[in-house]
Amino acid sequence: MKPEEIERRFRVADQMVTMYTVLRDRYLARATWLTLSIMGSSVILCACTFLQDNALVLVGLSPQGKKVVLGVFSSLILFLSIAELKVDWKQRSSLYREAAKNVAGLKAQYRNVRNSNEHLSSEMIHELANQYNSIMANLPGVPDLQFAKLKAYHLKKIKLSKMIDLNPGCPLWFLRLKLMWEGSSGKRKD
Repeated sequence: MKPEEIERRFRVADQMVTMYTVLRDRYLARATWLTLSIMGSSVILCACTFLQDNALVLVGLSPQGKKVVLGVFSSLILFLSIAELKVDWKQRSSLYREAAKNVAGLKAQYRNVRNSNEHLSSEMIHELANQYNSIMANLPGVPDLQFAKLKAYHLKKIKLSKMIDLNPGCPLWFLRLKLMWEGSSGKRKD
């Protein structure tokens, strides 16, 4: 395997780790918010069920309005519960977490090969290539509509990391602003 191919595979693995960790965190946040919405709505529903009719008059609800509000909250909870089962964001997050872990291991191996001064035997190269192909073939897909955004995010992350290394005392918000300016003005400083 040529050094250029090793470098390319390292870059691909690095990019995939970023993509999968972003997707993992995104779906976990969605799942958490959905679960909290169901729980919060359930608490409100339970609390309102035990209120006396005249207690809701203070907030402007008639006894008939109470029934409407309770019906709406019940329907909302049912809808959110069905939606939680259907979208299964926790499972997606878990799938992306496992993918990130697998690709991170692969990235570490390619980093070691890149940084190694030793000559690699053809057997070692063949084994590494087989492992790369096996892991990449079994990864979940990155949604097409999100691929370009995730790739841009990854490249910005790398550039921002380099800027932080060169300017450790500079505020992060300023470096982000500088990066955005350089990107939109067409100036490149590597």
